[in-house]
Amino acid sequence: MHVCCRWRQLIFASPRGLRLAILCTPKTPVKESLGIWPPFPISVRHDTWDPDGNNQNTIAALKHRDRVFEISINCLRRPVLERLTAEMLEPFPALTSLYLGYTGIGNTGPVLPEELFGGFAHTLQTIVLAGVAFPALPTLLLFAIQLTSLQLWRTPTTGYIPPEAMATCLAALPHLEDLRIEFQSCRDHMSAPSTTRSTLPSLTCFHFKGASEYSENLAARIDAPILQTLSITFCDVVSDVPQLYQFLSSTEIREPPNRVAVVFDYWRVDLKFIPSNNFELAIRCENLPGQVSSMAAVCRDLSPILSRVERLDLHGKRLPYSILKDDDTTPTSLQWQILFYPFITVQSLNISKKLEPLVIPALGELTELTRGRATAVFPKLSTLFLEGVQPSGSARDAIETFVTAREFSNNPVAIQFRSSLGSNAGTTLSPCSGTGWYWNSSVDA
Repeated sequence: MHVCCRWRQLIFASPRGLRLAILCTPKTPVKESLGIWPPFPISVRHDTWDPDGNNQNTIAALKHRDRVFEISINCLRRPVLERLTAEMLEPFPALTSLYLGYTGIGNTGPVLPEELFGGFAHTLQTIVLAGVAFPALPTLLLFAIQLTSLQLWRTPTTGYIPPEAMATCLAALPHLEDLRIEFQSCRDHMSAPSTTRSTLPSLTCFHFKGASEYSENLAARIDAPILQTLSITFCDVVSDVPQLYQFLSSTEIREPPNRVAVVFDYWRVDLKFIPSNNFELAIRCENLPGQVSSMAAVCRDLSPILSRVERLDLHGKRLPYSILKDDDTTPTSLQWQILFYPFITVQSLNISKKLEPLVIPALGELTELTRGRATAVFPKLSTLFLEGVQPSGSARDAIETFVTAREFSNNPVAIQFRSSLGSNAGTTLSPCSGTGWYWNSSVDA
């Protein structure tokens, strides 16, 4: 504003073209200074720090309902959020963006009043609720026909919206482009099968975090033909997700990957496509057997997408501490085998150092589990890459058993040892006439 009068006149003459707005924070003396400005739109932004403690400046700004186009409130204390939302019980005819967040401790979170904005939100384009419950949201969304972004982060149990109701709400939002749903509760119920699916014609980005059953119930009710980005985190043990594949089949995320990485990282396991096609999937589980069996279920139901994968990487960043102490928390060979089954075209298998003590014994037992059919798992496998020091003892025996079985089935596998999975130098396991196998150096992996 520290410019000449002529510049100021030019700026004030084009408030819409320049998108001029008045920013009101807890430090803005609204009652004293708001009147000196032209009647520009008002942006109300309230963070966790309030100098007067009574929120009077923010409340004064919210009184100008016909001019407020943006509300962004993030509170550490529940009473503050309740005091401010009590000022929003009447319609805000110019409101286009809403953010209400609670960062306090606890899983319950504050509950927004049902009368919020008088139950109408015709002009809203963005709704972001973080850590708060809003049971009346489905009703509000029926009138938010201009909505382009709906984000529900860390929704407490009191804000749970059944998948049937959620699908009904989404069907009424033809302009919705960005959808993000997170429920703190991991429990859900199986809904009755859906006979109809609603199309979300504008949805390009979908993020979900919660129970796999909820995801399945919702995916069975919606289609997103131009979806470009999908991020899913299941926070429970997964048994089956057939609707996920059906949902993916109706989107633009259709190009099968040629490389897949399964990454185990302490309390979660990730499925990564390469190229990614903007698809991410993670499963939260505290024990490794649950991670392996859950990922096996996901890969089984996504097997048509995995039908052209030529390389599989198994990475272990941080394994659960219990795996080092209790044998009951070690995945069985059968669990690993079920995980491997969908990868029928894999030619290259890469195993990181931390997973070798778990995966190598499983490979050695595959012939026993498959009754001598060495190619029942990884029928196209030609190269096995290992990371770390050369195996010894039982691990060495397991590798030799696996290689021998593949040799007898006329599907030999070359073993490449590398100091890291990205190095080209390594060691191979080769047959020694009449005496078994020996390890030799290799410079071309």
